[in-house]
Amino acid sequence: MTPEDVLNQTADLIDRQGHNQGGYCTFDDKGVPQLNGPLCVMGAMNLVVNGGRSIRHSTSPERAQLKGKSRNMLMKKINELTGFRERQPVRWNDEPGRTKEEVVNALREAAQR
Repeated sequence: MTPEDVLNQTADLIDRQGHNQGGYCTFDDKGVPQLNGPLCVMGAMNLVVNGGRSIRHSTSPERAQLKGKSRNMLMKKINELTGFRERQPVRWNDEPGRTKEEVVNALREAAQR
């Protein structure tokens, strides 16, 4: 898997399941993560990098490196598109008014380099 694959699959996941703000995902009334529901950009990216098994940070050095490269490509594109000067995609994702379409489009454009 390449960083471009990660970015495209993350976009697909958010496009299909919805966009979440304020957390990697939503939780049920017992506090169980709802991996099939709306996801924030990094929650979705973690899920893609971890092969759909976990929304948490990767423990594998290879997966962590892949996620880091993907995140950096995304932030470079966000900076180009919006002038947003932040290193953490979560802050951009959680800005009030941020839409699913903006997130999906930024991911797809970042994948194109």
